[in-house]
Amino acid sequence: MLELLAPFDQGEAVQGLEQVSHVWLLFLFHQALEDKPRLKVRPPRLGGNQSMGVFATRATHRPNGIGQSVVKLDKVEAGRLWLSGIDLLDGTPVLDIKPYVPYADAIGDATNQIASAAPALIPVHWQNAALQQAREHALRL
Repeated sequence: MLELLAPFDQGEAVQGLEQVSHVWLLFLFHQALEDKPRLKVRPPRLGGNQSMGVFATRATHRPNGIGQSVVKLDKVEAGRLWLSGIDLLDGTPVLDIKPYVPYADAIGDATNQIASAAPALIPVHWQNAALQQAREHALRL
């Protein structure tokens, strides 16, 4: 759940958003900020073994610390957005929220030879104690 701060915690700020299935989040990689910018990074997507220019990757080490992610918008309330498919840490500062617009945001003939296919899914097996802790945390939200 994303809590909106004043003055954006008013219903007016999210009016119409209930008609949208996904949103872009612009956020700050607040735990990866560095004083010295990195021109090259080793993206995990490539196994961390290949060095590439920072602008050719989605690595967290950005020149300005700004990241973006598309997430599913499950529910809209005044002051709160219920999201899924989100890959941010608790407490990550969100700078802006924009509606995903399929005709403009999905480019049919776009290519990326670095990341031409989705990575293989990694199975996750939760221990009972971890699953219980996650459920308790979810109830607090």
